[in-house]
Amino acid sequence: MVSPAMVPRAISIMRLVLEGTERRGYALRFEGDEREQKYCFHVADQSVNFLLTEPVHQEKNEKQIKPDPKSYYTPPYLYILTGNPCLEIAEWGEGRVRRRWTDGRKRRVEDCIDEFLDSLEFWAGLIRERRLKWNREEEERQARRAAQLAALKAREEEKQRVSQLVDDAKAWKTSQLIRDYVHARLAEESKNRSIEPGSELDLWAKWALAKAEAMNIPEPQPEKKPEYWELLETL
Repeated sequence: MVSPAMVPRAISIMRLVLEGTERRGYALRFEGDEREQKYCFHVADQSVNFLLTEPVHQEKNEKQIKPDPKSYYTPPYLYILTGNPCLEIAEWGEGRVRRRWTDGRKRRVEDCIDEFLDSLEFWAGLIRERRLKWNREEEERQARRAAQLAALKAREEEKQRVSQLVDDAKAWKTSQLIRDYVHARLAEESKNRSIEPGSELDLWAKWALAKAEAMNIPEPQPEKKPEYWELLETL
């Protein structure tokens, strides 16, 4: 923002800046939207924001001046444009290279255009390094996140496997108890009488054994003892 009286000089400063950036191959671009509009130079594939403004200074409102005659509010301080242009690189960082130029005792802003352009190159490099650092940190963060998710997934899968193992063991034990109970009852009943096919006991035994088989746990088979020559191979 500049005052109407500063507009001709601001145009002259921008003309000098544009001539210098054109010689160096920098491109002027407009970025932002309706809420925030800013100009930047594209230096070596990196955007660097800049401002040409007219600073203000604060004065105590001793005369009780109202900036807005329609308002009842009288501000305690007034902010007055200084009439001194300010060319500024609008970037943040810890760079030690200058990024703000105003009129001094010996030099005006127009005499500092080359310094401003040199600083553009420095700040473009600084912003590029910062962006690359952020990208590396983001990649590392994503890698850590992926490792954490993988570890969490592995723990959940292991937990499910253990749970399934416990369920299978319980099912096997239950099915084995059912088989043993059915076989024991059939053996006990067969001592006194023969069990006829289709009888109530026979149908009950088939039903109970079918329930045991429905648990999908096969009846364990006796362990096969290795032959003599197989034992020799293990020596």
